[in-house]
Amino acid sequence: LKSSSAFHEQRRGLEQAQTEHYHKRKNRSGSECPEAIRMHILDEKSAKPLLQAKQLQQKKVRLANDLNNKIAHRPGPMELIHKNILPIDSCFKQVIVATKVAK
Repeated sequence: LKSSSAFHEQRRGLEQAQTEHYHKRKNRSGSECPEAIRMHILDEKSAKPLLQAKQLQQKKVRLANDLNNKIAHRPGPMELIHKNILPIDSCFKQVIVATKVAK
């Protein structure tokens, strides 16, 4: 017997709904939720609101720490001048070379 395409689409939709329901029920257990979010298996939007707030705060702290580390390790203006990244006028260059030789 040949089945209509509408029947197959309806069956596929029901299977998807069943799978989604299964995953939502598994995620409600709560014990695996933080681990699944940490492993990027569970999206933070589908997590519980309390976990979303904690995760957002942790993300802000992590971004702030990363930014502070990058700022602390960035090169200074003299290093940028010596690497010819920061352009300067020739008169300033002579002063810089003169002070470098004097040291």
